[in-house]
Amino acid sequence: RDYRWGRTYESYSSDPTLVASYAGGMVEAMQAEGIVATTKHFVGDGATAAGIDRGDTRLALEVLIDEHGAGYKPAIAAGVQTVMASFNSWNGEKVHGNKELLTDVLRGDLGFEGFVVSDWNGYGLRRQDLEQHESKNQEKADPLASLLDLLEKIIIFFFLNFFELINEAKLVDTPPNS
Repeated sequence: RDYRWGRTYESYSSDPTLVASYAGGMVEAMQAEGIVATTKHFVGDGATAAGIDRGDTRLALEVLIDEHGAGYKPAIAAGVQTVMASFNSWNGEKVHGNKELLTDVLRGDLGFEGFVVSDWNGYGLRRQDLEQHESKNQEKADPLASLLDLLEKIIIFFFLNFFELINEAKLVDTPPNS
């Protein structure tokens, strides 16, 4: 944690135990009111070197998730529907499009099944970074595959709800206007 980080207003606390203690309850309360909850920013934005906004967080994966991702486990268990990726980098690679963090950890290890959304222009910043620092040894996430994944979830959601609404609909015959 670096208290020089300029976006502390976007955090609830620097204490992972405290954040984890209410993250699930907040998600449940919001979604009970019909609000789609979003947890953000996955992950490590408050731990950038020298507190630099959109900087690089250099931590082992276990420390990153245990300390800076503590709120995600209870939020996911409570059914959070979206997670916003963070602007920062993790060990030199932007979090936006980072396959290890967004696919292997968030979807795999943590079991998140909802939508991963970009922060404002996050993928644009990642594209600039990749153009400047392309590495043949790092696996890059495919933005087109992410888009297709999103569209697939939207289509499935639409059709599941569409048929449910049809089954519940009450059709009323109305005479034509004369």
